[in-house]
Amino acid sequence: MAAFEDAYDKLTNAREALRRRDYPTAITSSQECIELSIKALFEKLEVPYEKRHDIAEDYLPTESKKDPYQISLKKLEEIKCNEDIDRIKLCLARARVLAKLLAGIKDIVKYGTLGISARNLFSTTELQNLVGSIVKNVGYLHSDLVASTC
Repeated sequence: MAAFEDAYDKLTNAREALRRRDYPTAITSSQECIELSIKALFEKLEVPYEKRHDIAEDYLPTESKKDPYQISLKKLEEIKCNEDIDRIKLCLARARVLAKLLAGIKDIVKYGTLGISARNLFSTTELQNLVGSIVKNVGYLHSDLVASTC
């Protein structure tokens, strides 16, 4: 389970960065945690997936390419390792959305936009609340993904 441990290390980094008010690092580490958690689940279930950075990208199933999220759910249902497949489905869906969200905002939080620095886009309280909520949710999802692997 080294992949889940790597993801947990990223979560620890995100929490530490949040305490230091280093919001760009907290967002980047959160994104890395959720992506590593999803990839670890795929690997644990032996689900093939394209090795790419944005694991949350939508998959368009074709004859040669299947959605690893759907394959994971099917495998979990087959081995019946967890009675609550609906909870796992919700967890995977939330992880996918959160990973996509984080991929979309990490550069803005780091560099700003339209010539406005990231620190001047939002108040410290707003950033603390936003990033704190993200880090907390990433922690919950990481734990749920670890728990879903039997």
